[in-house]
Amino acid sequence: MKKQQVITINLILLAIWTWILVSFVQMYKTEVYFIDSNPFYSCTLWILYGAALLYAHFFVTGKIIQNLLITSLLFLILHFFSVRLVDIFMDYLMAKDQKTPLGWTFKYRFLDIFILDVFLLLALEIVCYIQPLWKK
Repeated sequence: MKKQQVITINLILLAIWTWILVSFVQMYKTEVYFIDSNPFYSCTLWILYGAALLYAHFFVTGKIIQNLLITSLLFLILHFFSVRLVDIFMDYLMAKDQKTPLGWTFKYRFLDIFILDVFLLLALEIVCYIQPLWKK
């Protein structure tokens, strides 16, 4: 398969899965603020990490240690940024709607999975682009 096909399939499947999570899975306040763990959220992150390692192995670098270091570092940094973006979005929604009780915005925590995937694909493409530059 070509890289474009893999990226398209990845984004479509993750968009469908994120929609299912947002629509049907309950997220509690302790899970939103990472005091407790949501099994759907945690498993999806682990699967996303494994998929990122495979993607990086086939399309970025075949060197296992370099692949593991680059992908892990990018995953940790970009997960932090995606969580912060969703936190800002949830705070904005709560500030706009002060009449309804808290809890309706908690389901949007699942959006950071999709945002993380998009950021990760972009970052790995940047690594693909700059990798030949550091080998000179």
